[in-house]
This record gives sequence, C-alpha cells and structure tokens, in this order.
Amino acid sequence: MILPQYVSLEEKQNHFQTGGSVINLATQFDAVIPKLISHSRNKFVFRGVNEAKYKLYNSAQRKFLQNDLAVKFESYKEFIYSEMNLFKLENNNWKNAYVYSGINIDNHLALLSLMQHRGSPAPCIDFTTNPLISLYFAFKNSEINEGSINVLDNYVSIYFLCTEHFLIPFHNFGNVYREALLSRNIFKGENHSLSLNNYKAFEAMFLFDNPMLYDITIDPEYATINNKSILSQNGILLLNPNGNAPVEDTAQYIFRNHTGEPWLPIQCWNINKALKKHVNHFLDLSGVNEKTVEPGAGFT
Repeated sequence: MILPQYVSLEEKQNHFQTGGSVINLATQFDAVIPKLISHSRNKFVFRGVNEAKYKLYNSAQRKFLQNDLAVKFESYKEFIYSEMNLFKLENNNWKNAYVYSGINIDNHLALLSLMQHRGSPAPCIDFTTNPLISLYFAFKNSEINEGSINVLDNYVSIYFLCTEHFLIPFHNFGNVYREALLSRNIFKGENHSLSLNNYKAFEAMFLFDNPMLYDITIDPEYATINNKSILSQNGILLLNPNGNAPVEDTAQYIFRNHTGEPWLPIQCWNINKALKKHVNHFLDLSGVNEKTVEPGAGFT
C-alpha cells in the first residue's frame, strides 16, 4: 500500500487549522515567529516535518500499511508486540536504559520510547515542547523541488496542538477510562491495576472504540524519558493506537462529537523551503543547531 499524501493546500485546510496558509517571505516569518514562541508558554507541543505533503503517520503504521502486514498479523496490536520482542532480541543492552533511569523493567511504554529513537517501528510520533526545535527538524534535509506540480513540495510544515484540550496524559488514564475498562472486563481480580507495568493496562490501549493520542513521557509517575534524544529535544511521544489513521484523522475522530462551530484540533503552518537559510540563521542565534539538538543517540 502506498501511503496517501496531501496534494494541495486546500486539502490540508480540511484537516488542520490554517492548514492552507503559507509563509513565503522572511518578513512574514519574522512577524509570526514570536506568536509560535508564545504558544510554548501555553501548554502547546510542536512537530516539524520537512515535507508539507506528508500525513502524520508513525513509523509502525508506515511499516504495517506499506507492507500489507494486516494479512500476516491478527491485529495491529499483535504487530506492535512482535516489533517490541524483535527490538529486545536485536538490542542486548536495552535494559541499561531502565537501570539508568530507574524505570521498572516491565514498563512497556518505556520500551516504545527506546524503539522510537533506535530506528525501530513504534506506534509513536515525536513532538517537542520547544517550537524552535520543531523548526530545526522541519528544515533539516529539506530541499526545494521547483519542477513539481504539487505546490506542497516546496514547503515544510510546523504542527502544534494544545495539551490542555487534546492530550490525555497517562496519569489520567485511570480516571478517564476506569469505567470503560471495567465494563469490558479487561481488569479482573489480581489484574485490577492501572499501572503501565501491567500487561493488561498496556493491552487495553489498543481496544478503545475511540482512538486516543497519549502523551507517554510527560508524567514522572509513568516516566519513559530514558534516552538522550528525548532530553535534548524537549521531546514527548504521542501514542496513536490506531493502525490505519494518521494523527490528524485520529484527532478529528476524537472530536467528532464536538459541539458548536466545526473545530480542527491541530494547527499547521506551511513555510517555504526557500527560507531555509533565513530560518537556520535565526535558529543559530537562538542556540538551536545540530550540536544542541542532536548530541548523539544512546540509551542513557
């Protein structure tokens, strides 16, 4: 299966707030960047993508869908478990991160965090609390494609959303879903536990009728901050348990019962790749560059 991409700004407008807007001039960028920075003080998280046409699929979805693995695995959940076991087999020192960070060895989400930054397919997608880091990744490896008929080929995108209205951090896992979980009889007897070190709790995340996006790094009780990349990039990971829909479609599904005016929960800025030199100069002056953002991968 070939993953779908956006073919026009008009199409993006249907999936994101200001998804059809563009920033083409250095003066426009300079005028709006303070607004982006101000969002970081208001519980927003950000993601930069070097191709505005890409939908927000995670690496596990890409492997699962592009290789038609639904015919091989009973479910997307079983595919994720298979990738987790494979990661353990291929990385003999994976436990070092748990020891170093003081994380329970059975914390399944911490394993996904490691997989995300060790090149293994994981059902997570990177966001950051620092908008300048999202700009860094948006323009990293970005190249202008002047001969393309798709205008989006010449833009990068910055996506951002408010955690207050959108994310379900795991410390609220029990409060929000206790009744739903119990009604499904997922927790019984000795398994009546909402700890993420419990297999049943982890398994339950793939069973909801309403797919949710979870912040799996922000709460210390369920810490998964166990590698240099997350620390240096002010990163958090969003877990999307839906094997088919990208983040933006999952988000719209979550808010399908929103009352009042139609609301798109994710905002988007499309920035012309021709501004790369200007943006990188601004980032350098702000102390955001390869040395500070990507100091080196590792478990500790």
